[in-house]
Amino acid sequence: MEDVWIMDSGCSRHMTGHRKWFSGLNPVSTKEYITFGDNGQGKVMGVGSVSLSAKLSLREVAFVRNAGFNLVSRFATSR
Repeated sequence: MEDVWIMDSGCSRHMTGHRKWFSGLNPVSTKEYITFGDNGQGKVMGVGSVSLSAKLSLREVAFVRNAGFNLVSRFATSR
């Protein structure tokens, strides 16, 4: 289930804990934290692009080491 992505309507941005999936990862200049549904937090280590398939890529994906799931933000896809 490591490579499964979940569409999440409560998530403000795309995120994953898998560094190897990023084609480019830019460090964040400020301390940014994600609050999970269980009220736990994870630090955003960087932001970049992740290819889900040959035809589909996500931009502005947060790399959060302790993210338990790969999340696609429904909000971010509608922008």
